[in-house]
Amino acid sequence: MSDAANAYAMPASLEPELVPIYEYWRATRRGGNEVPFWDDVKLPSLGDSADDVVLIDAFENPLRFRLGLAGRSMAARFGPEQAGKFLHELAADGPFDHLEAQCAVAVRSRVPTYFRHRSAPAYARIALPLWGSGRVEMLLVAVTAIGGE
Repeated sequence: MSDAANAYAMPASLEPELVPIYEYWRATRRGGNEVPFWDDVKLPSLGDSADDVVLIDAFENPLRFRLGLAGRSMAARFGPEQAGKFLHELAADGPFDHLEAQCAVAVRSRVPTYFRHRSAPAYARIALPLWGSGRVEMLLVAVTAIGGE
């Protein structure tokens, strides 16, 4: 595993708010596939957890990422004016801190990735790859605040 992949490796345990999203992603996989297909993801199936996710489109040659459909709290966190923008167009701080790099690792490795921002406001984030057209075409990204740090 590369240093970049290690930097975003999934921890032994996730924050409780991220667990249902990760478990939904795992349950959505078809047969023996390691990655679910993007068109199998139905955000309403996540219940209240859908508020904390955003779908990010992944493009190749060059590798780029665009903010797509977002749940209510994610749209509020990112700001409605950010919808449809590419990550490289956004300031890499706040909710976008390390997001482009984390997404790149998830696409290249085809495995879930994790990022924890420890300074205020503290949060944890997972990026879950979704398959389509013979490659990782989308990411399901979820964020939760971490209190007390």
